[in-house]
Amino acid sequence: MSWTVNSIKVESRSGSTSLNVFANGRMQVPVYIVLSGRKDGKDYLLTPEDLKRVKITNYHTDEPLSGPFHYRSDDLGYTAPFPSSPKSDEAIDEPRGQMEDRPISTFQTHTLYVHSTEVGDMRIGASVLQPDNVLVTTRSGSNDSSLYINAKPRPYYTMNDVKFEREDTANGTIPIDIGLPWELKLPWDQDNYYLTSKIHPFRKATITGTIKDGRGEVGKEHCYAIVEDDKTSNWCFAWPMGPEKSEKVGAATSDFGNIYTNIRINQKGEHVLTVTRWHISGKKSVYQPFWSYWCYFDIYDIYGNDKTFYLDRSDRHNVLHLRETQPWSLSDVSNSGPAPDGDFPQDGREPVPLGPDGTPDLEALGLTPST
Repeated sequence: MSWTVNSIKVESRSGSTSLNVFANGRMQVPVYIVLSGRKDGKDYLLTPEDLKRVKITNYHTDEPLSGPFHYRSDDLGYTAPFPSSPKSDEAIDEPRGQMEDRPISTFQTHTLYVHSTEVGDMRIGASVLQPDNVLVTTRSGSNDSSLYINAKPRPYYTMNDVKFEREDTANGTIPIDIGLPWELKLPWDQDNYYLTSKIHPFRKATITGTIKDGRGEVGKEHCYAIVEDDKTSNWCFAWPMGPEKSEKVGAATSDFGNIYTNIRINQKGEHVLTVTRWHISGKKSVYQPFWSYWCYFDIYDIYGNDKTFYLDRSDRHNVLHLRETQPWSLSDVSNSGPAPDGDFPQDGREPVPLGPDGTPDLEALGLTPST
């Protein structure tokens, strides 16, 4: 004998029957479909295969959602309670316990997620098609239940809605030993820039233009530019959002050994994007290979509202700026890769200048002995 459904109801996380989402196609509201089943005269829990028969529907027609309102089985990560909601609980999917006066063992909860791409509203229910082709819905008898989904206009971020703040983060020196009679230390300086939302906390960013794996070099991961500034070099990094941590920056050079140090990033928390300008003595030819690309990112708040920002620079990449508009022409990009920024855009190597004795010319490289 095939299974049947005794009851089916829709519920929300907060218990409210009216739920808001931003109409951005990413923010979702979890909808709990609470079911009880029977098979061979006993309580029956639907299997994952059985649950594929459960649909979110237009309450008035019992048709599965279509048009701007959609549902899916996976959580996209944007299910935080709507801002200023009178009922707000944790943005986690906790199983609903039970309906009134029923033992918990007879019920199970199946979660589906509703989102919208357009402003509007929809009254939703749920249905399940039994193996005997009987459609059981939340629009009948004791199962009657529904939720109102209100898709609200999404915010559009501008420069006025964010803060991009520079911090004089740290400085230090890196000692290197190349067999000289004096100690050689390379001074470095770190400035972090922090991008923070004034509206809703940011959640994630998709960054374009960085060399995420450093082309095999640990100290160049997430770097998008290494640019000469007189006899020093400015390195620019755009880091994935996340908890505070230490990152190794620098290079394993053929002529000067390992030139590395550890810097701290993401100090302002997981809802802030961190960009770093790392300034170190020595021309680019010390740290080759080098590259220089325009960097931009699509950043998303906790509700899935997105904005594209571009990183600009001045003073030979010594100072970084945030822009709303693209600072380069699409004609500068020859393929689908990152856009070169006009300063040694290709991966490249420069000859290391040599002194009269055939050893690297430290002065020409911007490497001077410490006193």
